[in-house]
Amino acid sequence: MEATVKDINIVQNVIEPTIRIQVEFTHNYTMGIRVLNVTSHLRTTQPMSILELGVPMLTDYQDISHPRGTLAFEVKLGHHGVYMIEQERRKTEDVWLAMWGIILGFALIRFRNIEDGKRIDEGTFVHESFTVSQSPYDKIRISASDWLKWYQQWGKTACSLIIYEPRIAKKLEQIRAELKVADDNELLSRLLSVMESQKLTREGKVVFEFLSTTPEKKSFKAKVAEMLKKAELKDELRVSGYLGTTFQEKFFELVNKGCLVRLVTRKELDKESDTATKELSKRRPDSVRRLNTVHARLFILGDKEAVISSADLKSDSLDTNFEAGIWTNDPQIVNHAVSLFEKMWQAAER
Repeated sequence: MEATVKDINIVQNVIEPTIRIQVEFTHNYTMGIRVLNVTSHLRTTQPMSILELGVPMLTDYQDISHPRGTLAFEVKLGHHGVYMIEQERRKTEDVWLAMWGIILGFALIRFRNIEDGKRIDEGTFVHESFTVSQSPYDKIRISASDWLKWYQQWGKTACSLIIYEPRIAKKLEQIRAELKVADDNELLSRLLSVMESQKLTREGKVVFEFLSTTPEKKSFKAKVAEMLKKAELKDELRVSGYLGTTFQEKFFELVNKGCLVRLVTRKELDKESDTATKELSKRRPDSVRRLNTVHARLFILGDKEAVISSADLKSDSLDTNFEAGIWTNDPQIVNHAVSLFEKMWQAAER
């Protein structure tokens, strides 16, 4: 078997920096191959040092006829991984990576055609695995220009490694336990939001607004429209509850431009919500998760603004029902809303 890298690029609209590696390979089997699993590792091969970057996840494959096929892998580098690569890259300009310890599990299959032209397998014959230890993609080159472009797109949000003094580490551990936060990232996020909230409060820039839907007033609808108008591509939109058709075109416009939108909704939907949710899933398959215990209605714009209310983003809540809620730009409240949304997202089903 021989394999080469066909393409390498970044994965758009994901929270953590992630790259996608497409590998083209040839094989000598006269029958097709059905890939069952692949395991491998990714590391840098910079002259100065070697960094382990994680386990590539197989994301795209198909039944492969003789003698050629492609596999696509995604590797979540994370902000820390990006930072470490950048420190090494400054010494050599380009980035050099290697996939190693590759084990490909597959089954040999024979295809036949049926009347409608669809290809089906006639039978599975063999399942075996083997290791590809030396191949052309032992050295994967990312040019300095490509890497810098990706680095800018990731927003230069990669963080440096911090080594704490023992007394500080102990104090942080106590604070984490008291606040019941999972890790340092969540703790720092909390502390930063408190500091930002205090700063904005001193400057008189923290605002709370009461929102409602009544026969005479539609301030909830007006605020949602205002937030969507202000949304930038770097802003993630988080929604919990039901999504309707009133603002769906604006949501889809932002999705098509590359804005990340995530929705936590219930499994059973009415016609309006079902239509909007299916269309969102079609445009961005990983943007919707379902959780029947979700009852909180949140609409969060990036890390800047949040609406916490009784209302869904659908026509009855926006125009007909009596609804009430709060809009705020208070960083502490927005941070708490984001944390709640992420907990619901983790608990929900795809």
